[in-house]
Amino acid sequence: MGGLRAMGRVLRNRSVLVAQLGFVLFTLVLHGAWLALVVYAFERGGLGEAGVVSLAVLVPAAFSGPFVAVFFDRLPARFGLSAGLAGQALTLLVVAVAVSVEASSLIVYGAMTIFSIVQMSSRPTLSAILPRVVRDPAELTAANSLTGLIETIGLILGPATVGLVLLLFDDPSAPFFASFIALAFGAAVCLAITDSGLVSDLDEGTEVVSVVREVRDGIQILKEEGQPRRLVILMATQRLIAGALDIGVVVVAIDQLGRDDSTAGLLGSAIGMGAVLGAALTVLLIGRRRLTMPLSLSLLLSSLPVAVVAFAGTSLPLVLVLLAAAGLGRPILEVAGRTLLQGLASEEKLANLFGFLEGIALLVLAIGSLVFAQLTVLTGLKTTLIVFGLAPVAILMLLYRKVRLIDEDRPHIDPQLLTLVREIPLFAPLPAFGTEQMLTNMTISEFAPAAEVFSAGDPGDQFYVVDSGTAVIELEAGEKVEPRGAFFGEIALLTDQPRTAGVRAGDDGLRAYALSRDVFLSSLSASSKSRRRADVVAARRSEVR
Repeated sequence: MGGLRAMGRVLRNRSVLVAQLGFVLFTLVLHGAWLALVVYAFERGGLGEAGVVSLAVLVPAAFSGPFVAVFFDRLPARFGLSAGLAGQALTLLVVAVAVSVEASSLIVYGAMTIFSIVQMSSRPTLSAILPRVVRDPAELTAANSLTGLIETIGLILGPATVGLVLLLFDDPSAPFFASFIALAFGAAVCLAITDSGLVSDLDEGTEVVSVVREVRDGIQILKEEGQPRRLVILMATQRLIAGALDIGVVVVAIDQLGRDDSTAGLLGSAIGMGAVLGAALTVLLIGRRRLTMPLSLSLLLSSLPVAVVAFAGTSLPLVLVLLAAAGLGRPILEVAGRTLLQGLASEEKLANLFGFLEGIALLVLAIGSLVFAQLTVLTGLKTTLIVFGLAPVAILMLLYRKVRLIDEDRPHIDPQLLTLVREIPLFAPLPAFGTEQMLTNMTISEFAPAAEVFSAGDPGDQFYVVDSGTAVIELEAGEKVEPRGAFFGEIALLTDQPRTAGVRAGDDGLRAYALSRDVFLSSLSASSKSRRRADVVAARRSEVR
């Protein structure tokens, strides 16, 4: 029930819906336009040209992904979403016109390469926005679950829509024109909604470093921080299987089942239907604080059935069931993995990290297809299926002991503390997931009745929130008693000046949560609205004192 309530809150969260609106059209167009390109290349040069074009289009996108993600993350959130969709729309318009007038195929392939590069902005931008616009970790998982469901449906409806458009218009340019219209509409709608509540990413006074430097920082994160790196490896491993199955369904249909290539479409549909069921099951992840076990099990579910297909013989029903099981694991792994990554990375590094994830995943997807084809030629289909089915298991066994520490090392946050802090005006505008990260740095300070907390003139090094008892503020105009939920100590931290007033515990003592100066200031910097509120509060209190 808790998961359903969180999903209900997400569906009423306008900022989440705005962010997801463009993603709905993006995922439909992405899978549809890709199929339209493969059809175009196949009709021109057969399977050979289609394979070469796929690799030529994917590889530049894979290597440019981190740079594209960082560039678009520089823009205010809704502009980043709109700009990415608009850029993709324009490149597809070029493709549509080129195909329509039968221009050189190099123009078509070149424009599609640009499209594949620009589309690398959409998933990282969305992944960076969601933690900023939800109120608690359960909503974040729910929002990621919604994303997974949208992407899975797009995987099915995108190609189906292209097939319908080609049937109705019998024109190879028609899918590209339709894709252009869809993305242009999405960009316009996202841009028109000015009161969506999406957080601006560039606060006044914030240092903006070069894109190259930020990408270097992302490389450093993956190099020095083991947990994000391990999660990226496990998520990329799943993409390796997906790339293998892109070609594998064709080989299994013809060589193992002894059927025609139309059966490959049926096998692909089984994977898609399994993915739809898996996306629906991701609602069970909502509210769970421990996600490494679902992540690991979903990776096994994505891979082991592939190995079992090698022993399924010519039984079409059994192969369909096994591939559906493999598809079922995909969205569960994506939702669990993305939620864990969003919890590990600082807000300003989210787009950078997810840009690397998308780039690596796309490259691994292409490698999976190529290696599956070559290994099948060298060793046969059965051996290849076993290798691809068991390789992820071996990788998981190597990493699991350390990956599960993500859950074990994640501190438990007292729900009452979370509620207490969310009611403080300074922190109310902050993303709830960022607030949870901030709370892990809070410590308990207890003072006996009438004990001094600090004196006027002392250096400011802590911010306090009253949990129980009372705090007595010693003002020139008289003493002021602050009860539970009150806060003090912010003036010296914000102005970098000595304490303007003394504070002591009340007659019943004082128990307060303390936050260090550096964490307090860095937390406020996550939201320009929070910083403005803090400055206003500090100015008003300084006038009183």
